[in-house]
Amino acid sequence: MDMPQWPAGLKRTKPREVVFDVLCAAEQPLDVPELYRRVSEIQDGLAVSTIYRALAVFEEHGLVTKTTMMDGGSALYTLRRADHAHYAICLKCHRQIPLKHCPLEHLPIQEEADGFTITNHRLELYGYCSQCRKKAMIQHPAASAGPDGQHSSRRQEGQQTGAAKKDTPKN
Repeated sequence: MDMPQWPAGLKRTKPREVVFDVLCAAEQPLDVPELYRRVSEIQDGLAVSTIYRALAVFEEHGLVTKTTMMDGGSALYTLRRADHAHYAICLKCHRQIPLKHCPLEHLPIQEEADGFTITNHRLELYGYCSQCRKKAMIQHPAASAGPDGQHSSRRQEGQQTGAAKKDTPKN
């Protein structure tokens, strides 16, 4: 991956450099609490407000991309790199799964948009990761129920119980 360069004209301070270094090392976009945790491992005593200010300056200078989750919750930050990435974002756990290929690279957008020249783009896909879907199936077993509303194990028990009742002689 190409590492972004410090923007010309942007004042270098120790806190900004630490935030920059943490973002450079991050494999996925980070929210502020996670960024704060990682920054604190490098430089103790840095305030969360300092991290927010550094991120705001980075965003102003086009150094970071801020993604706000669809649920209106947390914002995630990532450094802009020459080799951009797109993510599938889980709405439950907020995990970001990088896509291996740019889904837009083969679309004929320039021809369709009357010669529009694309200089940059960002694509975020929202849904549920496999782990959260599995948890949802466990927490909401009705999702795996059959047409009669029962789980297959309950249907089988009912069928066995019914069969046993038929074979039992009545007195």
